[in-house]
Amino acid sequence: WAKETNMENDLLYGGRVGLGFGKRFGIEGSYGKSSSKTQEGDGGRAYVFPTDPANVPQQDSKFTHISADALLNILPGSSLNPYILGGWSSQEFEPQDSTGADSKRDGFNIGAGVKLHFNPRVALRLEAQEMSYSWSDDDQAAGASDKSQSSFAFTGGLQLSLGGGGKAPDADADGVPDKKD
Repeated sequence: WAKETNMENDLLYGGRVGLGFGKRFGIEGSYGKSSSKTQEGDGGRAYVFPTDPANVPQQDSKFTHISADALLNILPGSSLNPYILGGWSSQEFEPQDSTGADSKRDGFNIGAGVKLHFNPRVALRLEAQEMSYSWSDDDQAAGASDKSQSSFAFTGGLQLSLGGGGKAPDADADGVPDKKD
């Protein structure tokens, strides 16, 4: 997490759905959720708010990440395909207490990763992504930093590709694929 974001590192679970436009370009939507805790002594808000550590215990807090990204495959026909992505993202911090100090931030994210294809439809996907966001004017008035926040997520998962494939080669243009000629 960014230095001024009041969350402890924890696992983020979720999924993605995408649509490819040819082999090189695609769009994706992702959703992730985490149950974590605020940092010891930094209060129950989503941003660091220094207080007397003896009086402020850690609090359970939930985090939700939603994004919409454009993706560019760098070596689309390769079994090891690096890619880059970027787009809009939303981060929602929900301390599990009675303060009502929830905070939802819109921002952007950029990332890079690699797809290790086992076959054309199944790949192991590893990715590093930066999420950038700023605290609201109300949060800043209550003590949050006015600096842009930059938090990182490292993800891994299995990619299953459906559809696509295009037309089979037909060198003599007789309407019968070459494999059946």
